[in-house]
Amino acid sequence: MQLGFGEFDVDYLTIKENYCVSWVSEDPESGIVKNEISVCSALGHNECLLHRLDVSNQTSHCIADLEFKEGVMYMAKIRTENKAGLSTELFSDGFIVDTTPPFMGEVTFIKSSKITEQETTETFIFSQISVHWSGFWDKESGIRTCYACVGTQQGECNIKNFTDTSNSTSFTFQDLPLDQGEKYFVSVKAKNKAGLISDLKTSDAVVVDKTGKS
Repeated sequence: MQLGFGEFDVDYLTIKENYCVSWVSEDPESGIVKNEISVCSALGHNECLLHRLDVSNQTSHCIADLEFKEGVMYMAKIRTENKAGLSTELFSDGFIVDTTPPFMGEVTFIKSSKITEQETTETFIFSQISVHWSGFWDKESGIRTCYACVGTQQGECNIKNFTDTSNSTSFTFQDLPLDQGEKYFVSVKAKNKAGLISDLKTSDAVVVDKTGKS
């Protein structure tokens, strides 16, 4: 008797309402009489939300309304029995439930060494803008990457489209077409390891001053 899971493995479950599992089972000698599905906590195989659901000779099944908890790793167990009464079991490698996007943090400019003396947002910048962000986090799966963009309005990316900054918490935009006296904003969003993306967080305005006057 041979038993194995399907080709597409999921590490994170982002929808609590429905869980689907597929597998491959075969027995050339006597054939398969039934398959049973269990869904249990990875910390204790006896702590199951679903216990030995008989799905006959199906090799895939979707289950609704399981009471998954956020951030907990679960495993699917398939028990297959042949017509001779022999059985075998297989556990999946586990998945974590994460249905919420990352929390947003704050975005601030890294000021140039040449700054006007006025208590304003103006900084002496020719073609680059540097920013730093903090406070973006995800309890269940962690942050995979952050994206940053530049625009002339809050939440816009009309100057520089979203750039993947990997797992960095700062970034410098180079060779930007910055205009004298124009206001610019940097927006950041984070994606967690489950693929869920946060809302945008936008910085305060920075005003370009190319004159170098103090």
